[in-house]
Parts: sequence; structure tokens; C-alpha cells
Amino acid sequence: MVRRHAGRPSAIVNIASVGARLGMEMLADYGPSKAAVIELTHVIAQVGAPSGLRANTVLPGLIWTDMWRATSEWLIANDPACADATPEGIFARFVGQMVPMGRPQTTSDIAEMVAFLLSERAANITGQTMSVDGGVVMTRPAPCTVSDSPAPARRRRHSNRWGRFRPARAAHV
Repeated sequence: MVRRHAGRPSAIVNIASVGARLGMEMLADYGPSKAAVIELTHVIAQVGAPSGLRANTVLPGLIWTDMWRATSEWLIANDPACADATPEGIFARFVGQMVPMGRPQTTSDIAEMVAFLLSERAANITGQTMSVDGGVVMTRPAPCTVSDSPAPARRRRHSNRWGRFRPARAAHV
């Protein structure tokens, strides 16, 4: 890979997901797979930098996709609190709870970042992870709920730096 690009400035932009940074139970399999893309990009950036190959990752936030539609339809079929909702309504609720800027991201938002990272204006940027998420990662939101009903009585214990334990917030999804 590096020999092929030797001497010519080149760039790679990998697409992962904001899910790589959230640590949410509902993303237990999806998040780590996207985090692996970030780490792969770091390796490519380290190996490629001496020959002029740059590599960065873009983390899209909440974009209405087929995956969101399928997730919303699953919630409608399996969560009584969602039975009367529409897929778009469930997505809007997640956006309202998780995105500080208050709007979902668009494919154009992501394309603008990718175009920038591939351009000469980003000639000195490599090994970076850029979140295009309306602030989701910045605020590290608690898992959101799709219903107004209280979360199920489920407790987990987490240690803090003083050795005490506190229950984690349970999420109803």
C-alpha cells in the first residue's frame, strides 16, 4: 500500500459511526466494530505518513438510513410503548434526545467533511477522527428512551475512583 503511493501525496477517509464513541448497551456489537475502523485508520496513518499517505476517519452522527428504519420498525413491533409510533417519529425522538444542535445529520454534512479531508487544505491532518454529529460525542448522552414510561428496575454497579459503587442509569429501548 505504501509503496504504491510513495512520493505522491494521497489520502484515505474511512467512514465509521458516532456509535464507536458512545458505549451504549444497544450498540454493544455495532460500536466496537466501528471503533475497529478508527484503530485501523490510526495504523494506516502511522505507516503511511512518511510516504505522504494521510488517513482519517469520519464519524457520522444520526442520519435517517435503512438501518434506522429497520431499528425503528423493530421497536414498533417489540416495544409496547412504541406501538403507535412511526419509524420517523422514533428517529426524531432519538435526535431530540441525543443531538444538542437539534437536527439529524445529512449525507451532505458527511460529504463536506470527506471532501475537506481529501483536499490539499487538509495536507497536514492525519490519524484523526472527525465527528460530524451535531454534538452527540461532545455531550456523551445517556442512552435515550423511546417511551415516557419509567425505565425497568435493573441495576448495574460501577466502581468510581474512590472505590464506592453507584447504580448505572438503566435504559428502556
